[in-house]
Amino acid sequence: MNIIDYALQMEKDGEDYYRELAAKADNAGVKQVFTILADAEAEHYETFMQMKENHPVTRKEGDHISKIKNLFTEMKSQGEGDQSIDSEQIAAYTKARDVERKSQETYQQKADEISDPEQKNLCLQIAEEEGKHYIILDNLIEFLQHPDTWVEDAEWHNMADY
Repeated sequence: MNIIDYALQMEKDGEDYYRELAAKADNAGVKQVFTILADAEAEHYETFMQMKENHPVTRKEGDHISKIKNLFTEMKSQGEGDQSIDSEQIAAYTKARDVERKSQETYQQKADEISDPEQKNLCLQIAEEEGKHYIILDNLIEFLQHPDTWVEDAEWHNMADY
């Protein structure tokens, strides 16, 4: 399987998993976080599909990070992090976080196999976005486990919107 087909499958699986997590989430803010992440994975899928079909790649400028930052702020102010969260949910969110790290690493490695400079750059951009998804999920897990002591991490502040 080539990198594009592999990426298409990874992005589709990621979107499906986030939609499943959103459907199972009791917390409205958490549901929105997973919906935004699912939409981001769908955008990645579209990018890789355009690459596969040798079409010019058009990417929307998203504001996923600012939306999610605002959601965390709202959840904190409304005490939504105080809702109980079970270990099964945390395990599912941790799995998603770890898959994001793996995706980031895979795309960084596979970019070396792509000869077209534009496609290589797009692959690296998506790798960077997957790294941001990792940080989002890491913050979500921390927030849900420790809502009273959770504060925005310095790394969170330095994430540029995409």
